[in-house]
Amino acid sequence: MADIDDSVTEEDRYINVPPPNVEEEQQACNLASHVVFVGFLIGGLFWRIIADIIGHKRFSLFLFGLASAAAPNYGSLLLFRCLAGFGIGGTAQTVTHYTEFLPKKLRGACLVLIEVWRAIGSCLAALLALGVIPNVPDPIDVSNGDFENINWRIYIALCALPYEVFYHTVFFIFVPESARFHISKGHNQKGQRVIESIARINLKPPPKGRLVSQDEKEMIEEEKKAAADPEHTNNEPILGAEQKAKGALERQKSTHEAEAEKSRKDLLELQANSAAVESTGQAKAEAQSRAEAAKLKEKQL
Repeated sequence: MADIDDSVTEEDRYINVPPPNVEEEQQACNLASHVVFVGFLIGGLFWRIIADIIGHKRFSLFLFGLASAAAPNYGSLLLFRCLAGFGIGGTAQTVTHYTEFLPKKLRGACLVLIEVWRAIGSCLAALLALGVIPNVPDPIDVSNGDFENINWRIYIALCALPYEVFYHTVFFIFVPESARFHISKGHNQKGQRVIESIARINLKPPPKGRLVSQDEKEMIEEEKKAAADPEHTNNEPILGAEQKAKGALERQKSTHEAEAEKSRKDLLELQANSAAVESTGQAKAEAQSRAEAAKLKEKQL
């Protein structure tokens, strides 16, 4: 088998399945690797859009790594390898997904670890190929039904199995959907439950307050500013700001009216008390004058 250039992946470096009617074995091997990157390019663009619609967890169900190991001919092998690359193109979305659950202090270190393990995986793939794929002088033509040596199939399956097991068990069972995704879809209660579950797992109390989107937060802040300052200098209409300002003015007006009414009632009560006091004084004076007149008549008699 001719040497394969450095652009191919570690997994495809040790696959020797040339198609029929192709003279150059080198081109066939390169093509089996390049279709992976073609699928990766298309998948990266595709899953970037789809992940924001259906979520960041579901896309990895469309992986075809294991299907490549069961390819009956070279054409189907190319198809499955391209589809596998298409599914791998969405791995960037999983990185974005799980970083939302990491503390800010550890995010940078964890992202570096991803690349470190990627390099370690390439080295392990090479060592696995040395142990699984035998050194045979003649190529294996799968399209003609040569299934005598299936080591290359075992190699592909072993390389794809850890990825499949991790994402279809650990990732889907233990990693919840993104709280940010729930909020973007208007499912604030689901996002709140995700935050509460994270706090419960870490034995921490859930954060106080209500979970809102960034747009809602900005709107609430603008409404508070408008309520505090009715003559808000921002010329752009703010949802609910005008109504809140009018409500504040009406409440202030009603408060002033209530205070004025209370003052008027207090004044009337004071006047009534004063009149009562005056009438009482007059009655006492009249009674006293009548008593004095009666005493004077008695003396005259």
